[in-house]
Amino acid sequence: MQFLDIVNQKQKIMKKLHKVRFELTRNQSSHPECDPLDHSGISAMLMFMRSIIICDQFNREYSLITFFIFIIIKHVNMLSDFNSWYKTQPLFTRTYVSVLVLFGIIGKFKPSYLWYLMFDANKIFTLQIHRLFTHYFFSGTLSFSFIFHLLFIIFCIKNCEMMFEGSNYADFYYMILYFFITGDIMCWLFDYGFLSAAFCFALIYVWCKRKPFETVRFYFGFQFKSEYFPWVLIAFHAITDQDIVQDLIGLGIAHSYLLLKDFLPVTNSIALLETPQFFKNFVNKHIVKYAPFARNRFNQQQFQQPQRQQFFQGQGIRLG
Repeated sequence: MQFLDIVNQKQKIMKKLHKVRFELTRNQSSHPECDPLDHSGISAMLMFMRSIIICDQFNREYSLITFFIFIIIKHVNMLSDFNSWYKTQPLFTRTYVSVLVLFGIIGKFKPSYLWYLMFDANKIFTLQIHRLFTHYFFSGTLSFSFIFHLLFIIFCIKNCEMMFEGSNYADFYYMILYFFITGDIMCWLFDYGFLSAAFCFALIYVWCKRKPFETVRFYFGFQFKSEYFPWVLIAFHAITDQDIVQDLIGLGIAHSYLLLKDFLPVTNSIALLETPQFFKNFVNKHIVKYAPFARNRFNQQQFQQPQRQQFFQGQGIRLG
């Protein structure tokens, strides 16, 4: 009986969809300038409805993702706009986000594979070195909430990366390396498997401390200066019953970086986090060429001629 009910429900929905298709086709013939959904789009919707009716709740998410793939392929202009937007993003931002999406898709279809990404000290001692870094590149499985979280991650990383331009671009990757090493220690101490949230919070904390007077627009149109953003974010996560321990871990990592990088060299003339010259040479030679904004500023700094110091800058008097 349950199967017959599903078949009858499917037939009713298919009749309604064919009726909608007929109405849209008739409206398109009478109004050629209006093309809300052509035959290929309707066919994609029909395929989506056929698949979603006969599947259970788990497979509906697969059907929904398939439907959106149809729509993206259908609208080539939207895909080209996304491609142009993707290329304008800073190098590390688009690379990190791409890996997050990749692992999010893998976690959606093969959750068991996520075990190979998480931090596990016992496995690291068995020479699974990749676990020192891969746990930063997973922030949840593919879903609508993941997409909104992804937009926040882009905001965090992009603003921080854009501060490091030209010859200072190597300092950004040296900071990332410091975050990874100290984050691994925190994973071992607090028994965390993934620490991407703390990593993003550390980046946003550095940006807020170095750019304290930027205007940040939060939910519900709430605006404030960027120096208060980390504390607003912690309060928001506490109210919404999210994990604030990772926020505090990211705050501690970023604060220790600023202490060693910006504060101690000025107060005590101790430079513990000075970027090594070989690291700068490697980044400037192999990475800067893939980062347009950093490459342009780096070329300006490289080819800018130093001004000669003029000791006598008088007006001059003609003799004779």
